[in-house]
Amino acid sequence: DKSLYNLMTSIGIYDPQFENLPPYASGLFMELHQNPAQIEPVIEFWYRNETSRQPYRLISSKC
Repeated sequence: DKSLYNLMTSIGIYDPQFENLPPYASGLFMELHQNPAQIEPVIEFWYRNETSRQPYRLISSKC
């Protein structure tokens, strides 16, 4: 899916040199967490590329 590919590349969690386009109906989930002890919120990215497995966490190089 080209839209998902562009989003993931722009936020630094997808390397276009080593990967193909995500499969059709793949999903990227973004969670925003705020810890009261910290000033900055934390963004977690979860990716699911097939229905037979659970989403897994991705680490962004830009966020």
